[in-house]
Amino acid sequence: MFDKFESTTAFHLAAQSIRNFIANVAISDSSDLIAVILAGTQRTDNSSDFKHIFVLKTLQQASAEFVLLFDDKILKMDHETFKTLYGHSENYSLGEVFWLCSVLFNEGKTKLSTKSVLFFTNKDDPYSADKVKRTQSVVRSGDLKTFGVDIDVIPLTNLKFDFEKFYNEIVTNPVLDEQIYIKPEQLLKRIRMKSHKRRVFATVPFVLGPDVKISVGVYVLVRETRKPFTIKFDRRTNKELKSETNLYAKETDDLVDKKKVVKSVEYAGTSIYFSTEELKAIKDQEIGLTLLGFKPMTCLQPHYHKKPTYFIVPNEETIKGSNCLFNALLTQCHKRDVFAVCRCLFRNTSSISLVALIPQIKIENEQPGFHVVVLPFSEDIREPNLIAAQPVTINERLIDKAKDIIKALKRDFNPDMIKNPALQKFYAHIEALALRLSSADEGKDDLKADTHSIDNILKRNLPEFEQYLPKASKPLPQATNENKIKFFRVKKEENFDVDDLREAAEKNQLGKLTVKVLKEFCGRKGINSNATRKADLISAIKEYYNIQ
Repeated sequence: MFDKFESTTAFHLAAQSIRNFIANVAISDSSDLIAVILAGTQRTDNSSDFKHIFVLKTLQQASAEFVLLFDDKILKMDHETFKTLYGHSENYSLGEVFWLCSVLFNEGKTKLSTKSVLFFTNKDDPYSADKVKRTQSVVRSGDLKTFGVDIDVIPLTNLKFDFEKFYNEIVTNPVLDEQIYIKPEQLLKRIRMKSHKRRVFATVPFVLGPDVKISVGVYVLVRETRKPFTIKFDRRTNKELKSETNLYAKETDDLVDKKKVVKSVEYAGTSIYFSTEELKAIKDQEIGLTLLGFKPMTCLQPHYHKKPTYFIVPNEETIKGSNCLFNALLTQCHKRDVFAVCRCLFRNTSSISLVALIPQIKIENEQPGFHVVVLPFSEDIREPNLIAAQPVTINERLIDKAKDIIKALKRDFNPDMIKNPALQKFYAHIEALALRLSSADEGKDDLKADTHSIDNILKRNLPEFEQYLPKASKPLPQATNENKIKFFRVKKEENFDVDDLREAAEKNQLGKLTVKVLKEFCGRKGINSNATRKADLISAIKEYYNIQ
């Protein structure tokens, strides 16, 4: 593991990957539990007393101390230090490693929703000469996978790593390529992506007609990630503060019992009062989806999307036969190129929505199901008063050149590639404080444009593009006369000579000039005015021209 791998060693790359993974989990979901096991050590330290397996950390939450263990100790080890503290031995059993993982999963008191094992290695066939250990490893990995544990192997070698030799019998998803080589930057990205989880948002009934009902699971595919809420502490005691809200009568300042509070709504000048029970009764609606009908896909306009979509799949556990009916509906909607229109309410705390179910058949790794698009009601639609554009004739060469520029400026886009710079900066500083770092590594801002490349593209294409521009469309000329400063107002195409503003003052048009221009005029004419407000400057200029 201390063999050279790119500019580092396989051991240090694995340790750095685990360290980054723990730091990411501490931010993304601190309730996740992580354990670290060293296999192939001379020392033995585990609850089952398996030889040459050292449990560095049992299952525990990601924390600053966990990360500092790698920063202060593991990542600073050289080969000799590691050999002294832990030693080396190839006489370990991967089957016993998997057995120990099962023990660690079962020792925890917390119910685990998902379980994963990531195994870092630089050998693609560790038991080519030991069939007993090979068989034991395959059987133990199979036991883990039976209980819902995902197993993945991360190869760390400069050579090609052949999964077919051994590890395709171990991993949950066999690698189709016969050989694979992963670069360090790919490895770090791959580890970070494993912290994402897909949880069911709700399980609701889907009414297809009278006495016909199935069950579906609802998933949220896109949700805005916000900064965590701040917690208030007492500066003197450093104890968390508890917040309480009290209500007082406006006229008497007497404390009012919250149970006696009612709410009101203004209607035709009259306050209509509601008790808590009445408000509950108003909100009490039937939860789930109800099919209303079908419409052609051409009727679904892009601006009808009110919010990020949901995604639904059948839930056979709640209602038997849901898979069959759901897949039949999905297949027919896709075949006929239509979407289903439904009434929708996923939770009591939500509002009733009108939604469109857009079919998605199975493509590559995409699961089949319906995308749930929230449609606007008639009250939500706005009709802007747009001024019709005047028809213009455009040179075909100009259009072709514009296409060339656009094609040259095209870049690959995927939301997965772009991180929120505000969140990255926030968490970088939080992490720096928690890990006692001297400075925060804010990383790369993915929203910054590559201005150098854009400038080079435009320099090559703009001269020819400008040749085909109509004269009226060319940019306004820059003011070059040193003795005169002209203020251009494109909207009304008005020109003011700053050396003589009498005409503008007489027509009460000084307000169209900026404060900067007015101040410069006062300076040129020796008008003694220290005013900063536009109105005061205009008054001073009118007084200079004796205009009331």
